[in-house]
Amino acid sequence: MSPILFVLDKEADDGHSFVRGFIEPFVRDFNSGSLIYFFAPKNKSLVLNEFAKYSRFRRRGVGRILHSFACLFESRRLHRRTGAVANVFVRNEFLVLLNFVLMRFFSRVKFRIYFQSSYPHELYSGGEFSRFLARAILLFCIPRVQELFLVSENASNRFVRYGLLGHTRVRVIPLCCDFPIRER
Repeated sequence: MSPILFVLDKEADDGHSFVRGFIEPFVRDFNSGSLIYFFAPKNKSLVLNEFAKYSRFRRRGVGRILHSFACLFESRRLHRRTGAVANVFVRNEFLVLLNFVLMRFFSRVKFRIYFQSSYPHELYSGGEFSRFLARAILLFCIPRVQELFLVSENASNRFVRYGLLGHTRVRVIPLCCDFPIRER
């Protein structure tokens, strides 16, 4: 199995149930070459485990933009370290998703992109311009994603409404579940 770079919308490991219950066990049990990549933490003394790393950049302002490019370099570093094509799992980070979709389009190496949407940023985050930008990125990127992870049937209906699910495989993993949806 190819390694996966998990790019998360969290500031290092804050004990999030999806990270602890789904991603960490996947990396530990099935794929030792994978890496979990977090935003820079507020607590700089935080020690991460062997399959996690944090970015130099924070979640706000220009840091979010710089982080989206740092993820591309981290993907390349993972590819060099493992010698295999590193697939990418992006959680809620639209700029990171856009960068990887563009990279995949221009790259000779065809890696897989997985996207998890747990919040409708295109409807409720930021000002009108931010929501417009989020919708535009979704409209461009989701048809180019190989697998989409959603947290509810409502989220699935939201993406169907956008007409985005043609060839994209969709998995619904309800919030607060015990994560029985793990495949080898």
